[in-house]
Amino acid sequence: NYWPTRHWLRLALIDKNSNKLRLSEEKRCCMPFTDKSLCPDNGSLRKRLNNTLNHMPEPVDKSKKTQCQLHMWSAKKGAPTFDATREKPTGSRVHVMHCPSCHVHLCMDCFFSFHNVENL
Repeated sequence: NYWPTRHWLRLALIDKNSNKLRLSEEKRCCMPFTDKSLCPDNGSLRKRLNNTLNHMPEPVDKSKKTQCQLHMWSAKKGAPTFDATREKPTGSRVHVMHCPSCHVHLCMDCFFSFHNVENL
């Protein structure tokens, strides 16, 4: 059984009125892209190939400047010296959407490939 290390993030807050610890609403964080997580058999993103799930793209908040995770992953794979803090691959910030089932950010060009191609 494989369990992803980062799937949901819960924040603990102290209620000022009762001084009790309470959990805030869950916040989404994106699943990281690695060779291991993209494995179609036992990776944390293996559900990307499950066509019974809802993979309809949702819009993302444009003020957060999200970028396509598949573009970033492929740029790092193609050039080991790629520095993601300084460079952004061409097209990585155009038409970026969120997959509610996989919890990843993808551009519309990569959305179909990510959910249908077994070995990326």
